[in-house]
Amino acid sequence: MTTVIKSYIAAAVLVLLGLGGYSALQEHDKRIRAEMAIKASEVKVTAIKKNTDAKVNAIKKKAATVKTTTEAIAAMPDVSTLPLNVRPLPDLPTAVAVEAVPLYQELAACRITETKLQGCEATAAEKDTQITALKSKGSFWKRVTRTAEVLAVGAAIGYVAHR
Repeated sequence: MTTVIKSYIAAAVLVLLGLGGYSALQEHDKRIRAEMAIKASEVKVTAIKKNTDAKVNAIKKKAATVKTTTEAIAAMPDVSTLPLNVRPLPDLPTAVAVEAVPLYQELAACRITETKLQGCEATAAEKDTQITALKSKGSFWKRVTRTAEVLAVGAAIGYVAHR
């Protein structure tokens, strides 16, 4: 083998090593960024779950304390923004024409479900962020193989053209 061929081979090997090292470094940096995004997302998911649990527990605690019509009417704004349409009975001015306790309990259950749903939606959005962070355009070895194929074809064309 002549010195020129050896120097071409050495140059090709150096280029391959350089491209492989660069590709490995890029893959490593992507992985580090993905891990950081996942950790940040997990912190958000934990905070969302904690906040949701606190809201649900507050609604459950309030629902457990409501036993009378007066208490239910007073607590209604905590679980519903809808007007209660309370109408006093003509014979009993302190009584209302609404079944307030069952209505309140139903609204409390609805609010609990709504709060849980909001927490799940926020958690799902964070999980989507985690999934996006984990996606990549191929592994290190796939890129190395593709680069080697391109270089081999180029070397073959160069060799044929040189002859």
